[in-house]
Amino acid sequence: MRAKEFYLHTSNRIELLARQLATLAQEQPLSGALHQETVMTLNTGMAKWLRFEIARETGIAFGWEFPFPNQLFQRIATGFDSKFTHSVDYDEARSQWEIYDLLSDIDTEKEFSLVNAYSGRSSGHRLRLASKLASLYGKYLLYRPDRIIAWESIRGQQEWQGELWRRLCRRLYGNRSPYCHTAALWDQLRKSDSNRPRGDISAWPHRISVFGVSSLPPVYLDLLEAVSYERPVHIFLLQPTDLYWADLKSRKSIAKASREHLTNEDPLTLESPDDLFDVGNPLLPSLGKQGQAFLDLILDKDPIHDDSQFEQPDPSTQLGGLHYDIYTLESRKSNGTPTYPFPQNDGSIQIHSSSSGRREVESLWDYLVDSFAKNPDLRASDILVMAPDIQDYASHLQSVFEQGKSSGIDIPISVADRNGPRESNFLSGIIAILKLASARASVAEILDILRSPIAFQSFGFGDNEIETIENWIRLANTSWGWDAEHRASLNGFATDRNTWKEFRLRLTAGIAFNDESILVEGRLSPLPDVEGGATQIAGRFIELLDFLEEIYQLSGFADTVSSWSRRIGSLYERLSPVDQIESIHYFDALATLQSTLPEQSTVIVDGRDVLSTVTSALERSAPSIGFLTGRVTCCSLKPMRNIPAKRICLLGMNNEQFPRRPDQLPFDLLVSQPRRGDRNPKEEDKQYFLETLLSAREGLFISYQGISSANENLKEPSSVVSLLIDYLNTAHENAVKPFQIVRHKRQSYDPDYFSNPTLYTYSISRARKSRSYIKGNDRLRPTIAFDEAPPAIHKTNPGSASIESLIRFFKDPSKDFIQSIVGGRFVKQEDLWPETDSIIQEPLDRYKIRQLFAEAIKSGNPIESVQPELVSAIKLLPPGHLGKFAFNSVREQAREVDTIWQAAESIRPDHLETIDLTIGGHRIIGQLRLNANQNINYIVVPGKLKGKVRIETWLQHLIANSLNAIETQVYSLDESEASLIYLAPDEPKSILQDLLEIFHAGQQQPIPLHTTISWEAFQKASKSRTPTKELPFIDTFCSLSQSLFKQATTSDSSYAGANWTQYDRACFGESPSFDPDYARLALKVWQPHMEHLRNL
Repeated sequence: MRAKEFYLHTSNRIELLARQLATLAQEQPLSGALHQETVMTLNTGMAKWLRFEIARETGIAFGWEFPFPNQLFQRIATGFDSKFTHSVDYDEARSQWEIYDLLSDIDTEKEFSLVNAYSGRSSGHRLRLASKLASLYGKYLLYRPDRIIAWESIRGQQEWQGELWRRLCRRLYGNRSPYCHTAALWDQLRKSDSNRPRGDISAWPHRISVFGVSSLPPVYLDLLEAVSYERPVHIFLLQPTDLYWADLKSRKSIAKASREHLTNEDPLTLESPDDLFDVGNPLLPSLGKQGQAFLDLILDKDPIHDDSQFEQPDPSTQLGGLHYDIYTLESRKSNGTPTYPFPQNDGSIQIHSSSSGRREVESLWDYLVDSFAKNPDLRASDILVMAPDIQDYASHLQSVFEQGKSSGIDIPISVADRNGPRESNFLSGIIAILKLASARASVAEILDILRSPIAFQSFGFGDNEIETIENWIRLANTSWGWDAEHRASLNGFATDRNTWKEFRLRLTAGIAFNDESILVEGRLSPLPDVEGGATQIAGRFIELLDFLEEIYQLSGFADTVSSWSRRIGSLYERLSPVDQIESIHYFDALATLQSTLPEQSTVIVDGRDVLSTVTSALERSAPSIGFLTGRVTCCSLKPMRNIPAKRICLLGMNNEQFPRRPDQLPFDLLVSQPRRGDRNPKEEDKQYFLETLLSAREGLFISYQGISSANENLKEPSSVVSLLIDYLNTAHENAVKPFQIVRHKRQSYDPDYFSNPTLYTYSISRARKSRSYIKGNDRLRPTIAFDEAPPAIHKTNPGSASIESLIRFFKDPSKDFIQSIVGGRFVKQEDLWPETDSIIQEPLDRYKIRQLFAEAIKSGNPIESVQPELVSAIKLLPPGHLGKFAFNSVREQAREVDTIWQAAESIRPDHLETIDLTIGGHRIIGQLRLNANQNINYIVVPGKLKGKVRIETWLQHLIANSLNAIETQVYSLDESEASLIYLAPDEPKSILQDLLEIFHAGQQQPIPLHTTISWEAFQKASKSRTPTKELPFIDTFCSLSQSLFKQATTSDSSYAGANWTQYDRACFGESPSFDPDYARLALKVWQPHMEHLRNL
C-alpha cells in the first residue's frame, strides 16, 4: 500500500492559499498532459474567483475543473466499488415521492402513529412531511452513517424512522441488503483491513484539492482520507490564526461548565473551569465553533500540515487591529496588559442603523461614494456587498444605484446569486402559469401572465393589444373562476356568471355577430368591437385561456410521477424563450422538471401536489450568474463570505434574520443527539460572519434595521454584530466607549445630513428635497408616472380650444393639466380589477343604466328600446329579483322625463350643430348637440347635478347662446334631483371670454378651482350672503370650502364628491389652500352661473 498523502494547508489569507495551490500545480505537474487539476469548491462564486487567481499567478487557468462535492464523491465511490457507480448519489427527489406513497400505506400501523397524526390531514400535509423526511434521510447518510447501517442490520420491528428507512431502501436500491449508498460505502471502508479500492480508479482525479470550505460531513473526510492512499489530497483551509485555537471556549460555555462544576458532590477537589479553559480572543470561540470542530476533524486524520502561509496583520487601523487581535488570540477583557493600544475609530469599521431596507441601501450608496472620493485607486471590482438573502435587497440596490446616476455618479453593480424566477422572465412566467392551477384565476392573475414575455413570445401578442383585451374584460365584467365547477371547488357560488367560460362565449359571439343587441342563448350579449384585426387578437387570447385552463384541469388528475414529467414537459414545449439567454433557462427548467419528477418513480400522485412540487423546485433554482463581473458584486452571504475584497459591506444584519433559526423536526437525531461535525445552520452563519471579518482588507461596512419605521423604538442588531460592538467598545484602555453606531434618519432628505458631521449624503436629489423641507414645504408631492421621460409641458395653441377640451378642463382642472399638459396618469382605485362578484348594484352600474335611457331619450328612441334582458346581459344589473327592481325604478324616472320631451313641439333629437366661434381673440371649435324647440334647448343627464355636471351644461348653454338667445332646461334621471333652467344671458360671449382666459391660464400652470368643492361651498355661502368680492363673502366661502374638505377626508365616503385626488395632490400638495385667490377664481366661474339659474 502506498503511503497516505493527505495534506492540510492553512493561512489567514485565502489569496495566499490560492497562490499556494497554483504553485503546487506548477512545481508538481500532473503526469499526463491532458490530466486536469481537480479542485472541489462549494459554489460557483468561489470557483470563478479561484480561476481568476490561478490565471493571475500562472498566466492561464486551462486544465482545471471545479466540481461540487456530490459530483466529486460520485466519481470517488465508483473507484472503491463498481456497484456504487450510480447509487451513492442519494436521489432526494425520488425519495420524496416514495415516502409520500409509503405514508399512505402505513396510516393504520401503530408504530407510525406520530407521523400519521400529521400526514393524515391531507395529501398536502403528507407531501410536506415526505419532503422533510427525504431531506432528513439525506443528512443521516452523511452525518449518521452508523445509524443508517444499524437500521438496516436490525431484523424485526424497530423505531419508526428505521422501519420507514428500510422500506424506502427496498424501493430505491432493491430488496437485497447491503444497499448501495454513501453510508454503505463508509461502512465497507471501515470494516476493510485495507483501504484498497476494488473498482476502477482510472476515473479518479490524479490529484484532489479541496478549497474554501468551512466544513464537510465527517463521511466525506473519511472518504478523502481513504483516497489519499491512491491519490494526493490537499485541503486548503482558511484559519484565523496559526496557533491552535480549537480548544478555546466562549464565556457562555465556561459559565455553563461552572454551573455544572458547582453541582458536583465535592467541588473543592476539582479545578474551577475558569482555570481549565482559555478564552483567547472572545470572538473566536463565540463565532467559530463550526470551524473549531472542522479543524479537529481534519487533524484527527493526521495530515501533513503546512502552516507557512500565515501573514501577521497590520494593526495600524481599527480593522487591522481587530484582525491582529484575532490572529494573536488577544483578549482585551483579561486582566493582562494588551500588547499594543487598540487603534482609535478611523472609519475602517462602520456599523449603520437604518429604518428600512431601502434606507440601508441609500446609506451604503453614500458610503461607497465617499470611499471612491477618498481612495482614487479603489475600483468597483474591489467591493463586495452581501446580505443573508440578497433577494430582499435586489430591487432596492438596482433602484438606488440607478437613481444615483442623476447625481452624476455611476457605480456599476451586479446582483448575483438570485433565484431563477428573479433572473429569468421565462422561469417567472412558467411559475406563474403553474401556480394558476391552484389559484382563483382572477383577472389580475390572468393579465399578469398575459403581460409576461413568455406569453408575448409564445402566443404572439403585441404591446398595443393588451389594452384591447383589458377593455373586453371590463365590458364582460369578468372577475374570477374558470367556470361554475371551479368556483364551487373554492367555496364560491356555482355559477358561470362573470367567469372565463362566460367571457369566451361572449368574445366568440362578438366575433360572429358584432351586435350587442343580439342575445346569444337568450342571455349573453356579444362583446363589441371584435372585428377586423381585433378578431386575431381575440383568437390568440382565447388560445391562451384554453392553455391556462388545461393546466388547471391537470390538477384534477392522478398519474404516475414519470407520466407527470412527460405531461408537464409537453406543456413546456408550447412555450417559447424570447432569446438565447432565456433558452438556457428553458433547458434549466426542463432539467429541474426531470430531477423533481424522476422517470424511475411509478408512484401515483395527485396533479395538484405535483404542480406544487415542481413550482417550488423552480422557485429554488438559482442561475449562477453575476459573480465577479468587474462591477460591485452583490450576493448572498453564503457563496462569497471568504473571498477577500478591499471593501466588504454587509446588509440586513438584523436580529430576526441572522443567524438563521431553522424549524427543527422533533424527531431529528441531529438535533436531539448532536455530534462534533454536525451541520448547525446557526453556527454555520456565525462561521460565515467570522470569515467575512477576516476577508475585509481595508474597510468593513455593516448595516441593520435598528429603528422602527413607525416610531422611535430601537431594535437590536444580529447577535454577532452585538458581539463585535461589545468587543470594539472594550478594546480601548480608556472607559469611554469610542465606537459609535451611525444612526440614520427615517427620511433620506432630513436636514441633519447637511449639518450633522456624522451624517452625510452625496445625492443631489436628496439635497433638493432637503431644501424644500427646510423651506417648510413638508407636503412633498407624489411622483407621477410619466408616459415619457423626462416630462415636458406639451405646447398648445393659445388661440383655440375645442368644446370637448374646454369641458374636460373645467370639470377637473388638476387632472386635465397632468394628463393633457404634463403627460402623466395615475391609476385610480376604480381601475383595479375586482376580485369578487357583487350581489348588489354598484352606483356606477346604476349610472350606466341611466345613461342608456338618457341616450334613448336624446336620440328620440322609445323607452322600451332599453331592454332589461340586454341590460342584464352587459352586467349592469345584479342577479335575480334585485336586478328587476333596480331596472324598474330607473325606467320609471326615465319615462317621466321622456313624457316631458314628447310633449315638446318641433324637438330635433340628436341634432349636432357645428361650432366655430371667435371670442376676444380666442377660438372655440367643435360640435354641440342642440335639439332646440323654438327658444328652448333640452338636456338630459344621467346622474346628480353636481359641480361637474353643472359646469358642463353651463358651458353648453353659453356656447348655444353665442349663436342664438335660448333657454336651456336640464333634466336629471336621478330620482332625488330636481330639474333646472338656465336663462339666456345678455352677454354670453363676455362670460365665455372670462372662462376662456381661465382655460388658457390653466394650460400654463395648475389653477385652484376645485370644481366639486367650490360649487358646493358657493351654493351654501350664497344662501346666507350675496356673492360679492367683498371680504365677508370671501371668508364665508373659504370657511365652507375647508369644512367640506375636512368632512370629505374624515368620513368613510366622500361628501358630495369633494374628494382630494392624486391629481390634486400632484398639483397642490396634500391639502388645498382655500385662500382669497381661490375664492375670487370660483366667484368668476360660479357667480354668472348662479345669476342665470332657476329651478323647474
